[in-house]
Amino acid sequence: MFWLILWCASTVLAESASLKEAAQRADQGSADTCYALGRTYERGEGQNFRKALHWYRKAAAQNVPGAQYSLGRMYAGGLGARRNHTKALNWFRKGAQQNYAPAQNRLGVIYEKGQGVPRDNVEAYKWYTLAGSNIAALANREVLSRRMTAAEILEAERRLAATPHRAQPGLLTGFEPGVLRPAR
Repeated sequence: MFWLILWCASTVLAESASLKEAAQRADQGSADTCYALGRTYERGEGQNFRKALHWYRKAAAQNVPGAQYSLGRMYAGGLGARRNHTKALNWFRKGAQQNYAPAQNRLGVIYEKGQGVPRDNVEAYKWYTLAGSNIAALANREVLSRRMTAAEILEAERRLAATPHRAQPGLLTGFEPGVLRPAR
């Protein structure tokens, strides 16, 4: 038992030391390290949403789209800060404008549900389509399209043609938990 406790303590100290090293690299300007620290504090064993926000903000300021999307999620969910749909929308838009498919999908969800914006199925369809091969966006668009008229879909296609923010083509991307909605 003594050895198990000793091993656990040394593992915690090693992780703590590596977090300190990562924080030093991040403070020297490494955007990727800032983003990684944000994810670690948001989802890791020593979960701390305020620290996650701190590191996501630093990475987002350096235009890391994943960090911008993560800030949007945190503000939308009230994690580490008060729930704020306006700030969430702002950060999702910044990520979406860099062709980050999860942010584009989330904008679709926001417009479809009317979360902090007027409900707009045409705008939702546009953002789901812009997300490209994101599997959640494909499913969300399919469900939404069943409730739309042909005229609404044509309007969404017109808006799409005028929008430069299209996700990069490639393999199907994963979905974020809670963003794929069940069919109604």
